[in-house]
Amino acid sequence: MKYVDSKKMREIDSYCINQLGISGIILMENAAIKIFNEVDEKLKKMSNSNIVIISGVGNNGGDGLALSRHLHLHNYNVEVFIVGNLNKASNDFKENFQIIKNINKLDDNKIGLNFINENADLKQLQTLNYADVIIDGMFGTGLKRKITGVYESLILEVNKSAAYTIAIDIPSGINSDNGDVMGVAIKADETITLQLPKVGFLKEDISEFCGNIKVVDIGIPKKVIEML
Repeated sequence: MKYVDSKKMREIDSYCINQLGISGIILMENAAIKIFNEVDEKLKKMSNSNIVIISGVGNNGGDGLALSRHLHLHNYNVEVFIVGNLNKASNDFKENFQIIKNINKLDDNKIGLNFINENADLKQLQTLNYADVIIDGMFGTGLKRKITGVYESLILEVNKSAAYTIAIDIPSGINSDNGDVMGVAIKADETITLQLPKVGFLKEDISEFCGNIKVVDIGIPKKVIEML
C-alpha cells in the first residue's frame, strides 16, 4: 500500500478539486459517511452511546462537523466542542458549520454546540466524563508546530478520559510526515485515516497514539493516486 506525506496528500486533493471538479465539500462528505459507518459499527456494540466530537476549525474539524450531522440523523446523542478562531475557519468547515446551525434551528438544538477559545475554562469539558466515545478532529495532516495553550490542555483532558477515542485521519499532535509527537498528542484507540495511510504511521511504536489504523476510501480515483 502507498504511504503519503502531507505534501503528496495535498497534491492529490488539489488535483481532484481543480482538475476533476470533485469539490472539497464532496470529499469531506464522503469522508464523513465512511467515518460514520465505522463509528456506527463500534457504537452498536456498546451499551451507551454518548458521543463527544472535538473539532478544530480546519478541514479535519469540518470532517467532525459533517460526522456529527450523520450521527444526529441516526439518533445518536452528540456534543460538539469547537476549538479555535471561527474567523480563521476553512471554507468547507464554515459550510458544514452553517448546516449544523440550520439543523439546530429546525430540530431544537439537538446537536450540542460548544465553543472553546484560548481563555476557556476547561471545566466546561466535564462532559468528557460522561462520554462513551470521543472523536478527535482537532488537527489533520498539516500540523507542523508544537501543541501549546488550550490545545495542549484539551489533549491532556481527552487522554485522561476512559472513553473510547477515535482520531479522524491522524491523532491530533502527531506529525503525519515522520510520526513525531509535537509536544503532546491524542492517544487514540482507533484512527480512521482517509484514502491513504500516512508516512508517520511507519514510525516504531506509533500504535501508542494511533491504536488500530483503518483506511477508508473517500472517492479519490485510483488513477490520480497512481499518477501523482
